Amino acid sequence: MKRKFRMQCFLVMRRYWRGELGIVGKFLDNLFLPLEVLYRAIVNCRVWLYRHRWLPSVNLIPTVVSVGNLAVGGTGKTPFSRWIYEQSLKLGHVPGVISSSLARDEHELHKYWNPGGLFINAKSKARGACEAFSRGADLIIVDDGFQHLSLERDIDVLLIAAEHRSFRKCFPRGLMRESFDSLKRADVVIVTRKIADKAIAHELVAEIGSYIPNDKIGQVYLKPSSWIDIRGNEVSRPVGRSLVFTSIAEPETFIEVLDSVTQIKSNTIVYPDHYQYKEADVKLLREVAEGCNMVTTEKDAVKLRGFEDLLDDLAILRLDLEWEKGEANLIKLLGDQGDHLG
Repeated sequence: MKRKFRMQCFLVMRRYWRGELGIVGKFLDNLFLPLEVLYRAIVNCRVWLYRHRWLPSVNLIPTVVSVGNLAVGGTGKTPFSRWIYEQSLKLGHVPGVISSSLARDEHELHKYWNPGGLFINAKSKARGACEAFSRGADLIIVDDGFQHLSLERDIDVLLIAAEHRSFRKCFPRGLMRESFDSLKRADVVIVTRKIADKAIAHELVAEIGSYIPNDKIGQVYLKPSSWIDIRGNEVSRPVGRSLVFTSIAEPETFIEVLDSVTQIKSNTIVYPDHYQYKEADVKLLREVAEGCNMVTTEKDAVKLRGFEDLLDDLAILRLDLEWEKGEANLIKLLGDQGDHLG
């Protein structure tokens, strides 16, 4: 009962943040306004304290690259962290990726993508980075690190989704962790898109250009690429009605991507971010999906490996990262860090 109540609260907040509650949403806007003002003040104060070294931060010998966002998920930071990891290998680095202990699915996904790599799941990302250094990493990638100021970084990469262009309210009135002005702290800003038109992404790039130099701005497209089953084998695109279930931070965008690929509106079941599926959940999903395809994300799939026998027909949609602007500049920046270490 408690779990179901939490899920309902999560869904209501998602609808509120996206402006789908009408009059109720306007009432909540007024109710939460003082809390948003307080939240912004606390965030700004915390940043100021770290900037002026009133709060301590760890400075490590290896290069530290942070990949983060302003919003509560939905920007593609985990696949982008993967790109930096794989690019770092090509540049001759020994990279390590640090994920939050609350984001075990992201940690498992990195291990699935690159078996045998150095991936650490830690409550403190600063401590996780220290562990990666002790285990031989000369370049450390912090997945979701923009707000983790207790660890100094050499490159701060900030992702902003084109789908979030009109979302500027901070928690609890909106899905933003920090105000848009905070992007000035970033060394590189990447505009990502999944369902937004390229023209919308270009407009956001132009807006960001008033905050930071254009050569520090990039743009990528997270495009649907292929389908796999629960065991990682490639399969055909599902045909007919589908039940899509997911526990990612921004399920709405994935559902829209899926509908555009299949050209059929899906039935959906949404769980809170980082939800850990249980056998009872899987059995219930099987019942609900009777007569429909079952579809989910790669991030969800890594948490379902223990239920392969129940999900042998599960279809998983993969998204690949395609650069549209700024790839060469970021590769050069990563390469320059390697020259500095040498």
